[in-house]
Amino acid sequence: MSHQKLFLAITPTLGQIKQLTLVQELVTNLRPVKPVNFHVTLFYIGLCDELRKSKLCAEMDAQNWSKFRVNLTRLAMFTLTESA
Repeated sequence: MSHQKLFLAITPTLGQIKQLTLVQELVTNLRPVKPVNFHVTLFYIGLCDELRKSKLCAEMDAQNWSKFRVNLTRLAMFTLTESA
């Protein structure tokens, strides 16, 4: 059975995506991230099979989400290293 890593995340606005793209262009020696992949992870859900994923997506769609604003005030970077 196939499993996926699921995260709860928010997507930046088009204006924020433009700003993030400009910042990314200023940093050298990094592999750029495609703007379509920009997001802010709020919560790691974990490995899920297709049934659990469907149930979670249905539950998320059923929620009455209120609008909110996030101000990003600091830029930070991290690196992923392969474990031995």
